[in-house]
Amino acid sequence: PYWPWVQIVRAYAVDHDPQVLADAMGAGAADIAQIVSEVGRRLPGLEPPPALTPEQARFRLFDSVTKFLTDASRREPLVLVLDDLHCADPPSLLLLEFLARELLEARLLVVGTYRDTELNQRHPLTHTLGELSRAHPPRRIALGGLTRSEVGRYIGMTAGVDPDAALLDAVHHKTEGNPLFLGEVVRLLSAEGRLEEFGEQPLGDVTIPREVREVLARRLERLSDPCHATLALAAMIGGEFHLRVLQAVADLPPGRVLDALDEAQAARVITVMGPGRYRFAHGVVAEALAESVPAGRRAELHQQVGLALEKLFADRLEPRLAELAHHFLEAAPAGELQKGLHYATAAAEAAAGRFAFEDAAQLYERALRALELTGADGVRRCDLLLALGEAYARAGSVHPARGAFRRAAGIARGVRSPERLARAAFGFGGPRATYPIVDDEVVSLLEEALAALGSRDDGLRARLLARLAMELYFAGAPERRAALAEEAVSTARAVGEPTVLAYALGARDAALWGPAGVEERLAIADEVLELAARAGEREQALEGHARRAVALMQLGDLAAARIDMGLHCRLAHELRHPFGLWRELVWQAMQAALAGRFEESLERAHEALERGRRVRAPEAENCYVGQAILATISLGRPGELQGTVEDMIERYP
Repeated sequence: PYWPWVQIVRAYAVDHDPQVLADAMGAGAADIAQIVSEVGRRLPGLEPPPALTPEQARFRLFDSVTKFLTDASRREPLVLVLDDLHCADPPSLLLLEFLARELLEARLLVVGTYRDTELNQRHPLTHTLGELSRAHPPRRIALGGLTRSEVGRYIGMTAGVDPDAALLDAVHHKTEGNPLFLGEVVRLLSAEGRLEEFGEQPLGDVTIPREVREVLARRLERLSDPCHATLALAAMIGGEFHLRVLQAVADLPPGRVLDALDEAQAARVITVMGPGRYRFAHGVVAEALAESVPAGRRAELHQQVGLALEKLFADRLEPRLAELAHHFLEAAPAGELQKGLHYATAAAEAAAGRFAFEDAAQLYERALRALELTGADGVRRCDLLLALGEAYARAGSVHPARGAFRRAAGIARGVRSPERLARAAFGFGGPRATYPIVDDEVVSLLEEALAALGSRDDGLRARLLARLAMELYFAGAPERRAALAEEAVSTARAVGEPTVLAYALGARDAALWGPAGVEERLAIADEVLELAARAGEREQALEGHARRAVALMQLGDLAAARIDMGLHCRLAHELRHPFGLWRELVWQAMQAALAGRFEESLERAHEALERGRRVRAPEAENCYVGQAILATISLGRPGELQGTVEDMIERYP
């Protein structure tokens, strides 16, 4: 996860003194150290970041990396090069989108390359390119094939040959100026000694392959059998491979392996990355070699690679968890499914721990596919689906998350597991209601889960009761809603877990929303703040101040409300909390409206909407419409929002 950014930050950390690094990173150093270990080594003694929900913590990480790069660019202009973006992991692309919004204020040039032929409508980079166009339209430079004269210059520079017209025409025509094809064709013709003699042969007698795979196949045929066999094993390890792993799998004397690698390096099939580390010159080379291995032998080789990795890196497996998962899942037909599932789960948890939720979801998906091929037990499938739903939910992918939780609920019914059904129901609905609608499927699933759990007093039941109370806010059943919220609070008090009680109190606050319950809601806010202080939960304190500020405003005590608003906003800035920072703009728009400054109110409301969309605040659009209607009507321009209001009426009748 975040590999391009890890390399960029690592390069800066290595090239600059610790004091310069500390000045550039500021308070964000501890956040960045979570994904770039070199930062922690260069700046020892960093205070750990505050405890936040995973989604908020990822926002803080993105904000820290962005602030570091923009601040560093004030010291010296920076160029960031992101190569092969079509291969980038989704979290890296999301961080690029985040950074793009700040480029106007920084001395940063970001250069990204990608193959447009690799993209389709579902490719993550397609979405990112659209976001970049909205945030900070990039300058796009389409690279076509090299011209005839450029092909001639390339041949002269790389092969030392002044190509005649026949050679130039043939190479340009057959490669269409594609640099990859051109390089391979020139190397092949040079190795065969045909560049100098080309003009003496009839043009029709010389065949230059159109497809690079054919060129590569001819190049690989020139390698000795031991070299070819060794490289095929290396390709099973991956596009990059370690000498120690290859030697463990090859079952050859070390000298023979090194001889084969020297031959491959001389033929420019592989390049050296560092001591004992190699990389194939092109990904298609590794693919072609891997495909040359018989299908029946591949599972066995993947098993051998996985076992070799386990043995050689036993003292530090964490950086290789995804690699181990890949090999053991591929080795499932050879009997390594359990190891594959173990490493896939561990790799997914590690990715989620670095806020790479999309990567975690991909690993869980792959583990599920392997598991379903074997027809394994439902309990294991259900647990993987629950973890998959959680990863998708944290990534903000609502529909895939719901799909995973829905499938988990179906399996939980089949295996008669009330706890798993309850977790699926809570995950399906999410921790917060989507105002201003009632989702009947959420209500049905929560009610089913509560019935399955029975009357036991535990945190899971308290959360389900609280969540159902919130979902029923617009259902027109205030008595039932209040009763559910009251039961949630009493159950949470019996459980004795402060976080569960705070969540249940939040549901009680929502159930009582309105003028009649404002005094009790103020008492709830005070209790939430007390719980937060006792547990040292600063994010919970943030919510407590927000609830208290709103209740005081509804009581008409704006002076007291402003005190809590100030405490909330100060805490939001200290935590760099996305929802808290969005709420600050909403309140600024509100206070400007109360003072009659409607142009300013409208401007702040627009800013709040943009920030709310950016941090995926579920109420952002509704808040904006409410504030913008007030401002535009007060300014005598109600027609400006006609389309927006009609859209909201259609969506929320």
